Order: sequence, then structure tokens, then C-alpha cells
Amino acid sequence: MIWTKFHSPTWLGLLALGLCVATAVTGSFHTGMYDQYKNVFLRFTSPTFKEGEDYETALARFREKRDQSLTAKLAWPIYLFYVKSQTNYVKSFDPHTSVRLALLPGYDAKLAAIYERHCGKLMRIWRSWFGFGSLVFGIALFSASI
Repeated sequence: MIWTKFHSPTWLGLLALGLCVATAVTGSFHTGMYDQYKNVFLRFTSPTFKEGEDYETALARFREKRDQSLTAKLAWPIYLFYVKSQTNYVKSFDPHTSVRLALLPGYDAKLAAIYERHCGKLMRIWRSWFGFGSLVFGIALFSASI
């Protein structure tokens, strides 16, 4: 669809395709980073948070599964690739953070208050303006306008 709309002149079509690829790649990086830091934040500040897993935990869960549907057999490699890519990107971006969510300490009200005080405002801004929902809405709005 992009090529049919922007194919002439050729340079414009190539630019549009390049921007689409750049958007997909940077969107993937953004989503991975947001997911990682959201999981860390919620693990520290919510006593009931149980979501999010690191690559090692996901891989162990995958290896424990014996009977899998065709859908699961197709989905697992994609999911493991995503989690591994997220881990690698987070490590390269912030080598001081833990990418092993399972090794983070459990909820502690006193520590949660400190973490909330230092990171809460930033996480609320990130979630409001740059969270996954905002990203999907932006992509949908852009797609509808072309």
C-alpha cells in the first residue's frame, strides 16, 4: 500500500518504505524498553503484580511444555525471540539494570515508597504519552491518514 501511494518519484517511494522500516524497528525497541521498565516498576511497587518474565524463565517454561498446539509451536519461537531481543537491547542500553526479573526482590512497602517517589512520575509520563496504547493509537491514526 505504501509503495502504490508513494512510488513516483522512486526516491519518495524508497524514502517512505525506509521510514516504515525505521518506524517498525524503533517501535519494537520502544515497546521492549517500556515493557522491561514497566515490569520492574510494577514488581517493586505492587504487591499483587505477577506478570513479566525474563528470557531464562520463558525458555525454561518453553522446555517444560511437552504437548503443544500448532499455534503454540509457532508462537513460542516468536515470543522467545522478542524476549531475547528485549534482554539484549536493555543490557546494551542500561548495563546496570537487571534483566532477570525473577531475581529481583519481592514487594516491600518501604522500598516501594522510595521507588515510587523516584520513578513514579517518569513512569506515569512514559505510560501516558509513550506507552503501548499510545504507540498503537499513533500507528492506527497514521495508517488511517494515508
